[in-house]
Amino acid sequence: GEVVLTWTEFFLIKPKKTIAKGKWCGKMATHFKEERIMSALNNQVSGDHYTTMKLQPMELAYILGATPAFTKVAKYTTRKKDDMLQQVDKALHCVEFEQQFYVQRGFYVKLDMNFVVDKIEEFTDNTDLQNTLIFMYTGKYEAATECLNKFKKSLNK
Repeated sequence: GEVVLTWTEFFLIKPKKTIAKGKWCGKMATHFKEERIMSALNNQVSGDHYTTMKLQPMELAYILGATPAFTKVAKYTTRKKDDMLQQVDKALHCVEFEQQFYVQRGFYVKLDMNFVVDKIEEFTDNTDLQNTLIFMYTGKYEAATECLNKFKKSLNK
C-alpha cells in the first residue's frame, strides 16, 4: 500500500536502501500529508513575516528539493524588510549565481512539475514571483531574471 509520512517523519527518516537514484524522494513527496506543528515553522526571530505565510521560503525549498539560490530568491522577494528594490536586486544576484553554478546542480532531485507549481502558487499569489520561482526551478534563468525585473518595475509605480 501507499506510505504516508508527515514532513517531520520525512526529514528524520534515513532510508536503509537507495531506491533508483533520486526516485524515492520524488515519488514519496507527492504522498506526504502537511504538518505545520514543527516549532521551527512557528517561531521567528524578529517579526512574523514568515510565520504568517502559507509556506515559508525555506519550507518551500525543502518541499521542492530546491537549491540554496532558489531559497534566497523566495526569501528576498517576499520578506518585508528594508528597501524592496534592494531585495529584488539581491534576488537577481542569486539567479545569476545559480546560473553560473548550474553544472554543479546534478545532485538535486527534481519533482513532478504539477506538484512544484502547486506549492509555488501556495507560497505566493504574485504571478511575477510565481513565474520567477518556476523558471529558477527549471533552470530558465533569463526568464527568471525578466520576471524579477518586471516585479521590480511594479515596485517603482
